[in-house]
Amino acid sequence: MKIFIEYDDTEPCPCGSQKTYDTCCKLKSIRWGYDESGALVKQLPMSYEAEEELKAAEQMFGQYYGRKPGKNDFVFSFTPIYQDELLFKAMKAMKLSGIPPEDIYAYYKTDGLIPCGLNNEFISEKDKKEYLDYRDEYCNVINEPLTNTINTIQLTAYGNELLSSTFDNVQEKLIGSLNDFIHRHSSEPNGIYNYEMKSETDYLLFSAIKTIKTMKGIALLIEEQIPECIHSLGRSLFENYMYLNKINCDSRFFKMKLLPKVDKEHFQFVIKKDKTIDRNKVFHIETGVIYNISVIIADLKKSFSNLEDIVLYDLYYSNACQYIHVDVQSATNYFFTYDPYDELNPSLQAAIITASIAVLLYNALIHNRLVGSQFYQDGSYLIRQLTKDLLAAIEILNCDTEHTQPIFPTLLKRLQTLYGELSDCSFGEETGI
Repeated sequence: MKIFIEYDDTEPCPCGSQKTYDTCCKLKSIRWGYDESGALVKQLPMSYEAEEELKAAEQMFGQYYGRKPGKNDFVFSFTPIYQDELLFKAMKAMKLSGIPPEDIYAYYKTDGLIPCGLNNEFISEKDKKEYLDYRDEYCNVINEPLTNTINTIQLTAYGNELLSSTFDNVQEKLIGSLNDFIHRHSSEPNGIYNYEMKSETDYLLFSAIKTIKTMKGIALLIEEQIPECIHSLGRSLFENYMYLNKINCDSRFFKMKLLPKVDKEHFQFVIKKDKTIDRNKVFHIETGVIYNISVIIADLKKSFSNLEDIVLYDLYYSNACQYIHVDVQSATNYFFTYDPYDELNPSLQAAIITASIAVLLYNALIHNRLVGSQFYQDGSYLIRQLTKDLLAAIEILNCDTEHTQPIFPTLLKRLQTLYGELSDCSFGEETGI
């Protein structure tokens, strides 16, 4: 049994209230004392719920390792101790439950304290006062008159709402329109169940469905607060954008570089001397002619006619590769914990960036020569609306001067250029497919 020597009644209470122990915490179900090493410790009675949690954790420990936890084991070791994950999940649940934002703010600032009738006996008067002070602080700051500048609490409260609603809007409309694209351009209007890529149009359909699934994945990652993985998916969107741009610029690119990889009727991969497959070369089954089908991603940016696209490759695509590969330079980002009342949500920031890239990809898609003029017109109208929303969101991101990212000014300029192009776009004759 562990030693516990209770604190002296007449000494100032360790909670910091300036009262004596016997007139403060000892009147509640809080006990202060010293352990065998002389360290000051705080004791609280264990609730029934906590007891059940402890039993469940011990049972889980046994299921994992086949033994009971010893005195040097952490029974709750299976819960994360990085990025305040549990705290953020609790805050999310509180928001969904309709708990006022000032209480959520005070909960965060006090590292998980939320006074109520059920736990009043376990909270010191000083801690309770601190909670109420934080609650008042939030109310005062959030209600400050909006001027040319806003405080960080206002920025995060209003900014995160705008970022979230903007992404939801862009995602919903992009997915809906891409589904429409598939309907209009598929040779199987009743459903694609046995997809084979045999033409450039098939590649466009593949790009559409890949974008749909990527955007759905990003939405889930926002909920889980995993910006690193959002950037990983954003990288794939940008790469797809680069391929579409190259296809649009070079009518031979798809046929010469991409189609041979999947056209098993006419091509096969070259087998190296060591009997492994050479993924960069194919030979024509009938003629035996060998073709080099390697594609260097960095070379694709040479087809960009817009300077901002080239800069985006360097600022975004190259950096996003850190989250695909095991790059030690990205390690700090994985352990970084953000303050939700000091900066905009990193997952929402990542989502707005990837949504912007998705719109650029969609724009490249509708500019393909095989896309009919009616869908081009419809798509251009949609892009103009989505671009306007994204520009407003990126302006908000640029307002946070304490947490600037070089990609935002470039992305802002790129979308402004796109918006300007769509303001006075003209439509040519339908090319059909």
